[in-house]
Order: sequence, then structure tokens, then C-alpha cells
Amino acid sequence: MLKEVSTIIGQEIYTLSGEFIGIVDDIIFDPKNQKATSIAISEANRSVFDTENSKIIIPYRWVHSAEDVLVLFNIHPKIQSDPDQE
Repeated sequence: MLKEVSTIIGQEIYTLSGEFIGIVDDIIFDPKNQKATSIAISEANRSVFDTENSKIIIPYRWVHSAEDVLVLFNIHPKIQSDPDQE
């Protein structure tokens, strides 16, 4: 699943079942291990994420594939935000 970051930024994100999640805003890397650790999402689908924020960060390990769109493994419905993070 190797891709250049510039090709992923701006891609739409969906679950395996086809539910829209948001748009890739940025990729967060761990420079020590040279691996992506998180994805910053803009236009987050509020029916999936229980937050007022339109931008959220999810773990990169949730990514199933990255081709024309990013596909995530199906995630638990209505993920709540951490009130300490807002």
C-alpha cells in the first residue's frame, strides 16, 4: 500500500460498506519508524463521529486500502469525541 502523500491528500474516505467518512486533510508520520500513524480528516461525517468539529484525526491502522479513495475497515457507529480534547 505504498503511495506518495501528495496523491492521498484531498481523497475521499469511505468505509468498506460505502459510508462516506470525510476528506483526507493530512497524514501524520512517525519519523523514527518512517510510517504513517494517523490521518487528519476534514468534512468529517457527523453521523459517524459524534463531534461538533469538522476536522478529526483517526489512526492510520484503520485504513484498509488507498487507491482512488481511502477505504477504512468498518468502524463502530457514532464514535464519540473525547471531551478533554475539545
